[in-house]
Amino acid sequence: MPAVIGERGHDGAGYSSIVIGRIAGRKQYVQLTGHGVIGVNSVSGDLLWTYNRIASDVTNIPTPIVKGDYIFLQYWISHGRCSD
Repeated sequence: MPAVIGERGHDGAGYSSIVIGRIAGRKQYVQLTGHGVIGVNSVSGDLLWTYNRIASDVTNIPTPIVKGDYIFLQYWISHGRCSD
């Protein structure tokens, strides 16, 4: 792992497919991780943004949907209910 990533490379696995989108005019890879969702610059590999409020500590499986500058992501908790 490159030194510049440091501790940020330890989010654990998300079990969705990576999505390619053009967000804010920049081609990005959007990936669900074990702690949330991230955007990675498709050219440099730099981490562009993170959002960790959606993560479940049980399962992170749904593939993000990218449309324009918007990302839709839903998750399910195994307690039989939907969460935010």
